[in-house]
This record gives sequence, C-alpha cells and structure tokens, in this order.
Amino acid sequence: MEWYYSEGEEQRGPVSESVLIDLVEQGVIRADTYVWNASMPDWLPYGEVQAQSDPMRTNDTVMTGSREPILEEKTEPLAVASLVLAIVGCGCGFFASIPAIVCGHIALNRINEAGGRIAGRPLALAGLVIGYGMLVISILGFIFTFLGAFFA
Repeated sequence: MEWYYSEGEEQRGPVSESVLIDLVEQGVIRADTYVWNASMPDWLPYGEVQAQSDPMRTNDTVMTGSREPILEEKTEPLAVASLVLAIVGCGCGFFASIPAIVCGHIALNRINEAGGRIAGRPLALAGLVIGYGMLVISILGFIFTFLGAFFA
C-alpha cells in the first residue's frame, strides 16, 4: 500500500509501508504528522492511524516504527528552566539571561537529537528570545549608564 505524509506544508510520497516505518524510526514522521493512503477518507495524524490499526495500543502511548510503545512526549526540563530564567532575567538583567541562553541552547540540542520524542521546543525558543533580548537591553543599559557618568 502506498502512503503519503505531510512535511510542513508540503505533501510527500508515495512511499511503501516499509519506508513509512523507516521514516517513523528516523523521526521524520511523528505521532502528529498527517498521513494518508487510498483506504482512508481523509488525512489523519500518524498516531491516530497507528491506534486504529493496533487495537492493543493504549491512548497514553505513541507507537514507534519498531512497534514498541513509548511514553507520550515529555517536556525537556532545560527548556522550562530556560524560560523561567529568562523571565527572572527581566528583573535582574544579564545575571539570569546568560543561564537562560545556555539552557535554551542545550534544550534545543537535546530536543533535536531526540527526533521529536521530547517536547519543549517553543519553551526553549521563548527562553532564548527573551534571554537574548534581556542581555542586549542590559548591555545597552550599562553602555548608557557609563556614557552618562562619563559625560556628566
């Protein structure tokens, strides 16, 4: 049976079922990736299609291509730490912004290496954006403070 899947806004395929399973194992197709074949009336997330084809599967697991259940995506703790430190950095400048940036980059690296099995990308990105923003604001504040004291 030939399968089609979505990657971003683009439709990919047709691919055989064995290639589809390989794409799942590689992390290209995740539980939330929409798939379709000629026997289906509409596109569905891969996780739902897998649940319908395997009656032993429970709702609290996501199937991998190897047919072994794993827990639902967990959130990367450093992504949460990045966002919290970035928000704290809004009050204390670069002292919390630098750790927020470091945690954000480490979290994104771990999320990318996990191939979609770890959630938290938006949290890490928000932590990075706020952290970098507060770092720039802190540096500009120091520059203007120094210039104000120098020319006063």
